[in-house]
Amino acid sequence: MRKVLTVLLTLLTLCAAVPAAQAADSYREQLDDFSAYADSARLSAAYAPNPNGGTNTATLVPSPFGPGLGNAMALSYTLTGGYSGRSRPVNGYWPGLRAVELWVANATPGQDVLLQLSDGASYEAHLNAVPGFDPASAQPQHLTIPIGSATSSPR
Repeated sequence: MRKVLTVLLTLLTLCAAVPAAQAADSYREQLDDFSAYADSARLSAAYAPNPNGGTNTATLVPSPFGPGLGNAMALSYTLTGGYSGRSRPVNGYWPGLRAVELWVANATPGQDVLLQLSDGASYEAHLNAVPGFDPASAQPQHLTIPIGSATSSPR
């Protein structure tokens, strides 16, 4: 059975610590708002399938998260060994990184969704364990995942 996750990472944002004299939102690094992709083929080229899981297809879709949010990525997938995913390398160095924000709509409520970040070590956050995430909902959800809540895993 093919499942759909609209990890509409419409606002995948890294938030880093800033001096108290600056506004809390003054340092935000937007990783992807999906506006740079002309079509699904270019999106798929940027987000390569991970080879150790089930098959999946990334599709560029209009954002279901509200007007003015542009495009998003819908991921149709089949699990193999309990896993399917895509990855994208990101160049950058963000000392003081404290959170990752994203929008997600899971068309298969109850399915565990894992966000992985890697800087040589791998850090994981299961969305089902993120405060405020409703794993039983298929509705769009805006999440802020504190980096401190991510667990380190061996590579």
